Amino acid sequence: MDPLAGKVTPFQRIWHRWRSLRNVPFRKKFFIGYDLNGNTYWEFFLENINANQRLRRIIHYRDNRKHFEKQEIPTQWMQWLRYTRTRHPTLTELLADVQRQQAMKILAKQADERWTNGSNMPLNNNNPSISDNLNQLTNQYQIKSSSTNNTDRLKNVRFAEKKKANDNPIESAFIKPRR
Repeated sequence: MDPLAGKVTPFQRIWHRWRSLRNVPFRKKFFIGYDLNGNTYWEFFLENINANQRLRRIIHYRDNRKHFEKQEIPTQWMQWLRYTRTRHPTLTELLADVQRQQAMKILAKQADERWTNGSNMPLNNNNPSISDNLNQLTNQYQIKSSSTNNTDRLKNVRFAEKKKANDNPIESAFIKPRR
């Protein structure tokens, strides 16, 4: 299956392949690749070629009438245009990304359906065993924490009394905040 069928003619493909050759003399503009919409991406030199100057990057839209409208440019090509990506994306990479996006949409829709049905909720009335187990665990935790808290409080009070006797009364004073 050709992702560019009907968007790029065979003659245009041959022409773009010729334009992608970099060893042709006096050529300043080089074809780089396509996206799935049929837009073309190019690199070119400015008029005054400087050894330190990097190539400029540009996009040519398939439909010239849409230059001033919002365009859907793939993220990979946008990264390449902004020099955050060194190698241009391939058509197989773009197709894989579209398939990944479709799979994510399906998974998100399934998760939304599960959430609206209530099967993901931990305290569901349809499943009393989960709520019973949760209640038992919270009761056990409260019993254990209350018994350990009482012994900790006694130790803390005794330690605080010893500390107050030995410390400076100004340092041991506690001031309540106004709020």
